Order: sequence, then C-alpha cells, then structure tokens
Amino acid sequence: MTIVGTAEEHFQAKFLPCLSEARKLADTHGEIIDTRFPSGVPGGQLPEATVFRLMLSAIPLYHAAVAALAEPETTMGSLVLMRSLIEAWTHLFFIVGDGGVGAGCRALRLERGWAIDNIALTSAAGPGMVGEKEKAEARMAEVMQLWGELGCTSGKPRNYSNVGPTTKEIEKTVGIDWLLSMWHTTSQMAHVGGFDWLLVDRGGGTSAFAHPPPSHRASRLNHLVVLFSCASWNAFQILGVDVEGEPSNAFNASVRDLLDRPFLLRAVEGDFD
Repeated sequence: MTIVGTAEEHFQAKFLPCLSEARKLADTHGEIIDTRFPSGVPGGQLPEATVFRLMLSAIPLYHAAVAALAEPETTMGSLVLMRSLIEAWTHLFFIVGDGGVGAGCRALRLERGWAIDNIALTSAAGPGMVGEKEKAEARMAEVMQLWGELGCTSGKPRNYSNVGPTTKEIEKTVGIDWLLSMWHTTSQMAHVGGFDWLLVDRGGGTSAFAHPPPSHRASRLNHLVVLFSCASWNAFQILGVDVEGEPSNAFNASVRDLLDRPFLLRAVEGDFD
C-alpha cells in the first residue's frame, strides 16, 4: 500500500485522537469527584474545599493546554499553561504531606497565601477595585477564623514562591526528574515567549522562524498527562476517593494506555520530525 502525505500529516492524523483522549481524562476526574461529593463541599470544610478550588482552575487550564497542542503554531502556549498545572500539583502534594495529619492546616497556609496576595493585588489596582479589596479582606478574616477553629499554630503562608522548592522535593520522592527543569522552562516561556526555540539557523549569520516539531508537541502532551494524573492522584487522596478501586482504576488505566501508546512513544523520540 502506498502511503500518501508527509510525515507531519501522518503525525497530525494520529495525534489529534490522542488529544481527544487526553481531554477525556479531565472529564473522568470530574465525574469521580462529583460521585464522591454530589452536593459539593462547604467552604469551611478543609482541606477538601481548598482542593476543590485548586482543581476548579486546573481542569480548564489543562483542557486549554491540551487544545493548544492541536496546531504547531499554538504549541508554545501549552507551556505557559503548564506552569499553572505544575503549581497546582505542588500545592496538592504539599497538602497531602506525610499521610494526611495536619492537612487542614496545610491547606489553610495556602489559603492565607492566596488571601494575602489578593489583598495586595486589589490594593495596587486602585479605587476601581474597592469592592474587590473588601472581599479579599473578608476572605482573610474567614481564613484566620478557620485557622483558630482548627487549632493551627505554626507555618508561614504559602504561595507561588514555594513551588520551586516543592518541585525539588517531588523529584526526590516521586522520581519525575524533568519537573524542576520544566518549571524553569515554563517560567522562561511566560516571561519572554520562548523565541529562542522558534528560530533555526539558515546560514550566513541569519535565522528563520520554525514551528515546534512533532516530537516537541508529543513531549508536551506526555508531560501534561503526567502532571494532570499526578495532581489528580493527590486530589483523590485528600478527598478520600478510593485510589485502589473503581472508578479511580479506570482513570489510571486510561492514563497508562495513553502514555504507553507506541505511536506517542515513537513521536516523543522524533520519529515523525
């Protein structure tokens, strides 16, 4: 049989269904949580409420990051969005701690950090944000009331500055050796757009623009699925979902099926570049 089309066209035909399967993981995650908490979680129920807040933003960002991989020219956007997913996972990993003891107070340390940042942001925004500043201050009062009710006594507020150290801890304990370098990569992308990665040498001291190759897109999908599945695993632990039973097993099987597909493994190695 004669194969018609370029290697990149063949890659695209096989890659788009992988993206669809990757996006289904977020839907499956949401269904598992809805089953566990059909009526949601009260705002004062910690650490569960903090996990809900984290995943409420992480899921649409994951959807957007996967969608950005659908075309070569939007691929780099997935790296910017991946930064938020790494941050969400490190916070979930922190809340889990060494077995769940004190998880509520660890969640409140994050809530305190968010509240402090929100007060600073709304204060700097000027008179037009007066109402938002009042809401931020009210949230801080709620957090501190919960801090006293839970008997929390120590620990500084947690924010984005803690993400780097936690990625190092994850690398040591979980064994994902690319996490810290990916964190720095996403930072570089967010600040300067990664233009150095979009240029190729065309000789004579000049450069030309080039879209990321298929291997880059395949690697980003691999990283996104790993990040989302690990964050989901920690979220399930905190929310009391049976991580060894159904439907969690089905979620984990879907993750493994996607990551172990021969096509995706070959693409990561540059077979379609």
